Order: sequence, then C-alpha cells, then structure tokens
Amino acid sequence: MREEPDLAWLAAGQVGCVLVDWARRFQDHGKLSGRPQEAMIELLMKLVIAIVILAALLSGCQQRAPEFQVEQVRSYTLSKEAVWNQILAFLRTNDIAVLKSDLAGGVIQAGRTRYQDAGWAYCEPAVVTDRSSNNRRPRRTRIWLDRDLALEIQLRDQGGMVQVALDARFSERQVDPHRNLPFQVPCRSTGVLEKALLDAI
Repeated sequence: MREEPDLAWLAAGQVGCVLVDWARRFQDHGKLSGRPQEAMIELLMKLVIAIVILAALLSGCQQRAPEFQVEQVRSYTLSKEAVWNQILAFLRTNDIAVLKSDLAGGVIQAGRTRYQDAGWAYCEPAVVTDRSSNNRRPRRTRIWLDRDLALEIQLRDQGGMVQVALDARFSERQVDPHRNLPFQVPCRSTGVLEKALLDAI
C-alpha cells in the first residue's frame, strides 16, 4: 500500500494563506492612510497576481503522463514447442499463473493478481467526486493497494518462423478518498514485462 500527498491542494492552501495575509495588511494600511479605496484597488491587483500564481502552481502539479514504447510482437526461428516451453518457464519464474493453454491453437491465457508494483504498468491516480454530499469537490486518490495482470499470448506460424504476440492488460486497486473503499482503475503497460518475456525466448 502506498500513499502520497495531494500536491495541488497543498499548493492551493499555501497561496490561500498568502491571500488572507495580504487582505489583512491592506485593510490595516487603508485605515492608517485614510485612503481605503486606493488600498482596495491595490489589494485587487495583488489578488489577480495571486490567482495567476495559483493557476501556475496547479497546472505544474498536473504532470503529463509519460509515453511508453511497448513491443508486442516478435518472431523466432525456434520450433513452436521450444518457444512454448520458454514462455511457460518465464511465467513460472515471475509468478504468473497459466489460466488456460492450448498448444495446438497457440494460445496461453495467464494472470497475476494482488501483486505489488513491479514496474510493468503505469497507473494514474483516479479523480473521484463524492456525489452523495453537498461538497462535490473532485479529489485524486492517494492510496494504492495492489495490481492485477491479465496476459494473453498467441503463437502463430509464419513462413518457417514462430510469431509471438502479447496482450498485457493491467489494473490497480485504489482507495476512494471520500468513502475509503477500494475500486479498480485501468493502467497502461510500460513495456517492461513484454520485453522481458520476449527476450527470455
């Protein structure tokens, strides 16, 4: 289980404190100088600047999702049986259970559940809105429990070679920040698992 702070709202809170402090300063300044209108205009200008800073901070917290090059298909000069056995050995080594296999049809369905992050997938924190309350501010999840893998492998004969095609699908259990209940979120493959499997053949 992992937990990370919500950096965007921490930044917003800091800027909010600065705004309150500025409002108090300019209120006192207006009373002392006897020019409340000028003080209010100056305060409004400062507020505009603060809003721009806040927008920059919040946009900086929303990092762009990385791009991954995922190799899903590779061909081999080995026999179909040899490729098949190498794949099964890799699955056993990495605790990936074979759920269904058909050598004649060239299909293996495998999976691994409730495993901790192994660098195989990139999972973004989900944005959750609590629609059951009056406060419907969306919040990002900050707690991750574990991940699931569903892997389908196909072997095809291609002109004296054997082609291996992989389809790895990942998901992650995250905790709803409003209800404190787990829910499933789809993830993107980083290509690490696919490359390791194809290199092992």
